[in-house]
Amino acid sequence: MNKIKLLDDTLINKIAAGEVIDRPSSVVKELVENSIDAQSTKIMIYIEGGGVKKIQVRDNGIGIEKNSISMAFKRHATSKISKNNDLFNINTLGFRGEALPSIGSISRVLIESSHNKRDGYSTNINYGKIDDIQPSSISTGTNIVITDLFTNVPARMKFLKTEKTELNLIYKYLKKVFISFPGIHFILNVNNKEIYNLIPVSLINRINEIFSDIKDNLIPISYSHSSFKISGYIGNLTTLKKSNSEQFLFVNNRSIKSISLNKTIMNCFQNLISRGEYPFYSIFID
Repeated sequence: MNKIKLLDDTLINKIAAGEVIDRPSSVVKELVENSIDAQSTKIMIYIEGGGVKKIQVRDNGIGIEKNSISMAFKRHATSKISKNNDLFNINTLGFRGEALPSIGSISRVLIESSHNKRDGYSTNINYGKIDDIQPSSISTGTNIVITDLFTNVPARMKFLKTEKTELNLIYKYLKKVFISFPGIHFILNVNNKEIYNLIPVSLINRINEIFSDIKDNLIPISYSHSSFKISGYIGNLTTLKKSNSEQFLFVNNRSIKSISLNKTIMNCFQNLISRGEYPFYSIFID
């Protein structure tokens, strides 16, 4: 039997990547959520080859300081929590400090950032190896380009589906974010074609932009309690679909899945819809 020994950081990151990053949509999720946490008002997303060939996310957020760019790709390095009590008062979408090192261990990464619109800096991460920090021409926010995803982890690569399937998973995630943050300007470009250009609008206008077939068929809901508030929109009976892919639940702007809440909502429709029909809803719980 071999001796028990500590794994080196590169291997640890590759193992962690299998838990945090399982497909291109996971990378998009982590990068976009970092941009939102960075107080960005505009986020541009570029996808090529279903995300395996290229994923790029550029924002106009507060950016990363020069000395923190390399640190961002170290495991459990984060600016979002610092002490135990912070776990009970999390106001960001991410906080564990595992996503970027995981992504960096299974891809080639270019990151450039300008902190508070000061001088910009950049570096490259090649499958976990971080290059020296260099000056960059970027003047605002952060730009991250991911290429050759999973090429050094063939076991993970073989579980990926077709480009169309991987793209659909990216769309599925992004629609939730687009709805959850209607005040952010999002641009999505896929294979050099602009798919969405969503300027900041009200929630109902953002929903109408994404789901044009339900326009003018939404019912507003609003309820307040001493410790929570419920708001959003439910579709009327003309919005019924054969799948539940247009049902969204958010808690403090974070998309969630809840069998019990979904069942409660569907019970309200039980005498109005047939088996196999699903109404649209986008409900926020604060």
